[in-house]
Amino acid sequence: GSWKLKRSTIRDMKKADFEPLLPEVYYQRSILADMDFIGVNEKGYQYQATISIPDEITSYIVNLSISTDGNIQYTLKE
Repeated sequence: GSWKLKRSTIRDMKKADFEPLLPEVYYQRSILADMDFIGVNEKGYQYQATISIPDEITSYIVNLSISTDGNIQYTLKE
C-alpha cells in the first residue's frame, strides 16, 4: 500500500511529547536533541528521538512508529 505521512507529524514534535516516558527530574533539564529517520516497514515510518541534558553524557533514546493513519507509538529504548 501507499504510505502517507503528514509533514507536520514529525516537524511539530516537541519535548513535551516524550514527558510520560522520562523521569520528572531528567525531563525538566533535558532537550529534544535529535530526531532521526530510521526507515519504513509494515508498521509505518520509524524514527528515533534522542532526549538529553546539554553537556551530560546520559541520554534517553525513544523509538517512534508512525502508522499510515497518523497514530504514533512511543517506545523507550533500554
